[in-house]
Amino acid sequence: MSAVGSIVVRRQLGRELRALRERARRTRDDVAAASVASVAKMARIEAGQTPVRPGDVRELCRLYGVDAATTDNLATMAQATKEPSWWEEVDAKAPRWFGLYLNLEAVASELHVFEPTLMHGLFQTADYAREVERATTPGASTEMVEGYVAVRMARQRSVFGRPDPLRMRVVIAEPAMRLPVGTPDLMAAQLSALRDRAGLTHVDLRVLPLATGPHPGFLGPFSVLDFDDPDDPSVAYVQTYDAARYPESAAHVAHCRQRFDTIYEKSIPLEEWLP
Repeated sequence: MSAVGSIVVRRQLGRELRALRERARRTRDDVAAASVASVAKMARIEAGQTPVRPGDVRELCRLYGVDAATTDNLATMAQATKEPSWWEEVDAKAPRWFGLYLNLEAVASELHVFEPTLMHGLFQTADYAREVERATTPGASTEMVEGYVAVRMARQRSVFGRPDPLRMRVVIAEPAMRLPVGTPDLMAAQLSALRDRAGLTHVDLRVLPLATGPHPGFLGPFSVLDFDDPDDPSVAYVQTYDAARYPESAAHVAHCRQRFDTIYEKSIPLEEWLP
């Protein structure tokens, strides 16, 4: 099974286990009390955020009173959750909280994203990414910086090389477009790369003008990811400096989507902004 396939299986298995737990009228605290898994671990398993051991699945099924055939099927699914993600095969490992986002991005059908301060990672050139890492991680070794760049470039190859293109609506705030990163030649190359990506039929790349004034993106970057499977819920991604939240509740996702739609309506196409 491919790494992308394992991500899908994790989410499917998580939904199945949650449904079985609720059908058995068990709480995550009940699972922890039975010494099967901690509350935190169960939350990660049911959200599809982590590989699952077949032995853990069998213990959960025993606790929930699940029949043998269903237990065997779910244990087989658990075995398929262990395939490494593409970013785990790159020399520099992404932080766990960001690795989850990379997994979701790899299987999403649509991406809606707002970036207020920097070029979005899917559109950064290697030179731009290198300068950003040097600036944001003082004292970082050359090896660390190059590892960061390697992950970023591998991420772009993964997303833009998909046979089923990820449909994107991306809004970058004007201050990010004007922020001088590196030399003038570096910035010229970065803007040229943006223009090339914006020419793809599945990419809608826009700029939020500074003259717009106050907007719903003041609190920082965020994304909404949608999936083709109607049983796979949309996910919001809200990033902070060194962590992230992944709200999946319908109310949270709807709020983030409304914020994005408001920003999108105030934005202009990249070609209208570029000189």
